[in-house]
Amino acid sequence: MRGTCRVTGPCAVRTGRRPERVLAVVAVASLLTAVPACGGAGNAPATSTTTTSTTTSTTTSTTTPATTSGTDATGTPGRLTAASQLAGFFTTAARADRQERSAAALVSAGVGTGTIVLSPATVAAVRAIDTGSVARALPGGVPPTLLVPLLQVYEDLTTRRAAFNRVLEYAGHSPLPRGGTEAKEFLDCLGHGAAPARWYGTDLTASRAAAERTARLTLPAADSRAAAETAIRAALLRSPNFCSAECGGFYTRSIPLYPISWKHTVLAPGSTWDGTVGRQLFVAHHTAGSGWDIGFNAC
Repeated sequence: MRGTCRVTGPCAVRTGRRPERVLAVVAVASLLTAVPACGGAGNAPATSTTTTSTTTSTTTSTTTPATTSGTDATGTPGRLTAASQLAGFFTTAARADRQERSAAALVSAGVGTGTIVLSPATVAAVRAIDTGSVARALPGGVPPTLLVPLLQVYEDLTTRRAAFNRVLEYAGHSPLPRGGTEAKEFLDCLGHGAAPARWYGTDLTASRAAAERTARLTLPAADSRAAAETAIRAALLRSPNFCSAECGGFYTRSIPLYPISWKHTVLAPGSTWDGTVGRQLFVAHHTAGSGWDIGFNAC
């Protein structure tokens, strides 16, 4: 690990070990089969100046009345579920999965016995991976029994994407001698994508089942705090995998829903924060058409 993401809240816990260096074919095959994240000034706690509200989950909804009967996602009359409301999420997740598999195939094609070649096509494929749309497709106002499995799918995808970080970093050094430090680190990073790639199918199935079990949701406005809290929770999963010089490896397979407190906090002139998630300071800004931009006082 060449860099450290110094965090003061839930991102500080690394639950999995970095895998030992593995053969390139094994590392890449595992991937096939299966916003700035850090910011702010310092880590010292600060006294909040104005408390606006405190929320411990994202179950509050504020807009359209829920419908409990009608036609379900298959066109069968009966109880409506959340599945149809999450069609966009499942579509973007499937697209990101395909993009990651395509990138892994190109990486694998460039791994030789003496060198690792990172072709322009490989670099373009990695750049094209879009897990941000998956996060943006997560709505607010989702009960924990559904939110947790949805976030697990997102964690699978964002951790897999982070495993490709060295493709972009080392592309200008290609070809990489297999015995060199960069090639060895490159393969270590690829190995971080193996576990989430293996779990993705299982987690996707579990999230679809949870959506079918959940009654149709009353969704809040896209610029509401309920929507922001979902974005904050997704950003917490992405942050440690991209912070500083990381390339994945922070894969929890446990999605704790830390309390979110909205407090206007001033650390120093020009350094203000909107609240805390657990003990981690965050800033949240919404832009119409592009969604929430979340930053943490982490690095």
